[in-house]
Amino acid sequence: MYRQLHRSIGISSFIFLFIFVITGLAIQHGSWFDLDHRYMPSYLAESLYSTTVRETTNYRTDNYWVSQAGNSLYIDGQYVALLELNNLKGAIEDGTYLWIVGDNKLWILTKQGEIVEELSIFNGLPNLINKIGRNRDGALIVGGLNGDWLVDETAQDWQVYRRGSIVWTTPATDSELPMSMREVILVHANNHLISWERLLLDFHSGRLFGNIGVVIADIAALLLVFLSATGVFLWLRRA
Repeated sequence: MYRQLHRSIGISSFIFLFIFVITGLAIQHGSWFDLDHRYMPSYLAESLYSTTVRETTNYRTDNYWVSQAGNSLYIDGQYVALLELNNLKGAIEDGTYLWIVGDNKLWILTKQGEIVEELSIFNGLPNLINKIGRNRDGALIVGGLNGDWLVDETAQDWQVYRRGSIVWTTPATDSELPMSMREVILVHANNHLISWERLLLDFHSGRLFGNIGVVIADIAALLLVFLSATGVFLWLRRA
C-alpha cells in the first residue's frame, strides 16, 4: 500500500518537481544572464500579466522634458538606466544638473541622465518629500507634508524654509509632450515592464496563474515533502 502510494505521488508530482528545479536553478543563477535587467516583449507581458502603459507623466524644465512611464524615467525621451520610480512628482533644472523628485526621494542627474546622487530619508533628506520648486530669488526649495526646505546646490545643506512664496513645478499634459517623443517613451516602457527574472519567480511560486496557481504550488510542495517522507519510511521498513 505505502509503496503504491509513494509511486503514484512520485509520478503525479514529477512535472511539478521538474518545474521547481528548472526555475529554481534559473533564478539562482539569474545574474549570469542578467535576467533582472532583461525584459519580456510588450505583447508577452500584456498577454501574461494583462498590463500595458498608456500614459506618461511629464515635467518641462528650462531645456528638457523629464517623463515617467511605467516605472522608468526619461530625459527628452532617452531612458535613464538604473533609476526606477512609481510616482514622478517634480523636476527642475539648474546650471549643471537636473533635480528629480518622486517616491519620497530626490535624484540629482547630469543632463545626460547619469545619476550623481540619490537621497532618501535614510541618507540625507530631512523628511519625506513630494515636490520641488524655487522661491522668488531662484533658490531651490524641496517640500513635503511636514514642511519645506531650502537646499544648496550640493544637496548637503538643508534649512527649514518659511520666508516667502514658492513656485512649485507642475506636470505638463500628454498633449504638450511632442508626439514623437511620447511614442518612443511608450514603446520603450512597454518593453521594459516585466523582467525575465520576475516571470521565473512568478512561475516558480505559481503567482503567474493567480491565487489558484499559488494553491497548486503549495499542494505540489507538500506532495514533494510527503514523497520524501514515504521514501524514508519505505527504506526504513526494508532495513
